[in-house]
Amino acid sequence: MPWSVWHWVLLFAPAEGLIREFYTTNAACRQQYCINPVYPGLQDLPRLEKKRWAKIGLLNVSKSMDFCNATIDYNVALPMSGKNTSKAFIQELVQKQEQEAVQTYFIHLSAMGIEPWDHFRPFEDSSFQLRSCARAVARMACYTYFPAAIHNVPDGAEVRYHRPCDTGCESYIQACGVECCDESTVCAWNAPPTAALPMFQAEVADGDDPSCCPDKKANLTETSSPSSAPRHTQDADGHDITLLSGYAKASDGLCTGR
Repeated sequence: MPWSVWHWVLLFAPAEGLIREFYTTNAACRQQYCINPVYPGLQDLPRLEKKRWAKIGLLNVSKSMDFCNATIDYNVALPMSGKNTSKAFIQELVQKQEQEAVQTYFIHLSAMGIEPWDHFRPFEDSSFQLRSCARAVARMACYTYFPAAIHNVPDGAEVRYHRPCDTGCESYIQACGVECCDESTVCAWNAPPTAALPMFQAEVADGDDPSCCPDKKANLTETSSPSSAPRHTQDADGHDITLLSGYAKASDGLCTGR
């Protein structure tokens, strides 16, 4: 049997104390849930794309899922590791991916100031006011670490990593009411390799004037736009990550989720 979500949450509870180190604000003035990375799992996209992936049918993975089972309804891609396709090995791979999804979910909610323990099963109905936001965070996390194998190929065939769809990102923004001063909430962007890299800006201290948020256009250069500016964040080890492109457009049909 796969580990329950309780096991994963208990395992990563100590990580809450490291959130301020891993997550810094994108904007000069903090607005609504404007943290860095602004989207769950965004910092891992370059790392995940460098891996090799193999298609595994939904029926072969769903029974090994716990946390993501309610939102994964497609054939997935799992990290390739030789040609071992035994049920036990696939279950182990699924649990490793779900471990990453739960860790991202737990830390991202905590960084937003939302208590993860109130939403340890986000896909269940609840009277908590922020349940829809927590559910959107969970979906983004699951889509990130369980990419869709969108092509009709046999189980075990190598496939590419497909980023989450921009529509899932937009649903997260809407469900949580995410708002930044610097246009960080654009889901689909494509910056040229020569684009100037953004710089981290300090978070406004508690008690500072909350009206200091500048005009959104003030943070863009004369030749840039929200859809052409790269994003700058960090991974869990503190390494700088620059993303020249964002989430995949759902209209192209080459993305994960909905």
